[in-house]
Amino acid sequence: MAALIEAAALAQPSGKQNSFAAHNLPDFVLVEVRERNVPISYANAFLKPVRVSRDQSLMERSVNELGNYLERVVTAYDLPAERAYFTTTDVQVPTATRVAGLTQLVSWVLGAIANEPAA
Repeated sequence: MAALIEAAALAQPSGKQNSFAAHNLPDFVLVEVRERNVPISYANAFLKPVRVSRDQSLMERSVNELGNYLERVVTAYDLPAERAYFTTTDVQVPTATRVAGLTQLVSWVLGAIANEPAA
C-alpha cells in the first residue's frame, strides 16, 4: 500500500516532457479509507471551471471545491470514510485529517487500514 501511494504521488508522465510543465508534484493528495469498497471519482467537482479570486489561488479554490463536492457526494450516498490529506497550500478539508506530508500520509493510511474490520 505504501508503494502504491508513493508511486501515485510521485509519478511523472513520460509524454511531452519538453512541451508541458510536466515535472510538478501534486499540491494536494487525498486518501480515503472506507469499509464499503465503492470507488468514487470526484472529477465532477470541476464540471464548472474553478476561477482564481483575489483572495485565493487557483489551487486553493480547486481544493475547496473538491472538499465541498466530496462532502455532498458521500452524504448523498451515505458513504462514510476516514480521510487524510497533505497539501502545499493553506487550505482545509473539514472532513479530513491534515498530515504534514507524503510520509505521514502513508503512515496514516497504514494505520487506518490496520484498524478496519475484516470484511
